[in-house]
Amino acid sequence: MLPFAVMYGQNYADAARIMDSCVKKVKDINTYKSTIEYDSQNFSGRATLLFSDGKYRFTTSDVVRMCDGKYIYTIMNDIKEVNVENIDVDGGALGSMSDILNIFVRNFKPYAVTRKNDSWFIEMRPVAQDRELESVEIEVDINTLLPLSFVEKMREGNGSVIKIIELTPVVKIQESEFYFDEKKYKESGYYIVRP
Repeated sequence: MLPFAVMYGQNYADAARIMDSCVKKVKDINTYKSTIEYDSQNFSGRATLLFSDGKYRFTTSDVVRMCDGKYIYTIMNDIKEVNVENIDVDGGALGSMSDILNIFVRNFKPYAVTRKNDSWFIEMRPVAQDRELESVEIEVDINTLLPLSFVEKMREGNGSVIKIIELTPVVKIQESEFYFDEKKYKESGYYIVRP
């Protein structure tokens, strides 16, 4: 019984250490581009993410969500609408890889870790009791400590899957990628909702 308890404690400590290292590694990358694939019961597709000095542009086939450092713009092309949020007030930004990781850090605790080939698989369990979600498995590259995938494990079947196809540091991203041209969107017939 004692060896199992010691092994579990070490496994938990290793999972927490690896997760912390992954979060720090991503946070330390100042400018990067990323390609993400996502799949769930309700939607699936591919997204691109550009990030530089706290500014980002997250693009899917339906929506562009970008932050210029002051405001977050959610551009919905199918309904020709732009929602503008004040970054200081609304705060619930989701746009960078750090934002995605921080959601897991806030809402889940590391439980166990296993190694398969060149990846760590960290099992994260919900902090609050969840009747549907059992755990999230985060795959982390052993060599780079960057995330490779997030897989929700539901009590009744599979949940959503996010795969990081690419997460590449870059030297510079043009500032125009994070600029919202309100005049252009108004002239194109978009309704702009401000706080």
